[in-house]
Amino acid sequence: MPPESWADDEKWKIERSKEAEDTIRSHITTHLLDPQTLAFGLADSPVATAAWIWERRRNWSDNTGDVEQSFTREHLCTTASLYWCTESIGSSLRLYHEHFKKPWPLAHNRLPRLEAPTGIAVFPKDVVHLPHSIIKEYTNLQHYTVMPEGGHFAAAEKPELATQDIQKFFRALR
Repeated sequence: MPPESWADDEKWKIERSKEAEDTIRSHITTHLLDPQTLAFGLADSPVATAAWIWERRRNWSDNTGDVEQSFTREHLCTTASLYWCTESIGSSLRLYHEHFKKPWPLAHNRLPRLEAPTGIAVFPKDVVHLPHSIIKEYTNLQHYTVMPEGGHFAAAEKPELATQDIQKFFRALR
C-alpha cells in the first residue's frame, strides 16, 4: 500500500508489517509454490506438524518470543493434534496455492465489493494490516476496533476481546 493510504495514527501498522515481512514471505511462498512437498513432510511426522504450528503461533502472536505467553501448552498440543489426527495439515497448506492460482471471480464490479455489514477488529501483532481507508472503500464498514493486544490468532489468543467485539458489532445491527 502506498504511504498516502495510511492515516498518521496507522503508521504503526506499516512498522508491524515490516517486522513480519520475512516470516510472511517465506510462509506464503512455500504454501503457494510447493505446498505438497511440505504437506508430505508434515503429514509424516507429528513432531514436524507441531513444530510448524507452534512456530507460527510464536511468531504471529502478541508475545516476546515465548509462545506460552499467548497459548497454553495444552492449547498448542490440542491444535497440533487436530491437524495430525484428522490428517488435514496438507489440505490446510493448499489454501494459498488455490487462492492465488485459481482466485474466485468477483461477483460484481460495484463498490463496496463486500456489501454485507462488516466489522473489523485490528489486533496490533497481526501480520497483515490494511489502511482504514481501503477497508472503508471496499467494505460496508459498520464497526472498526483497534484492539489493545493480540496477534494473528486472536480468537484463540485473546478470546474475551474477540468475543466482546463480535457481540458489540452484532448488537449494533439489531
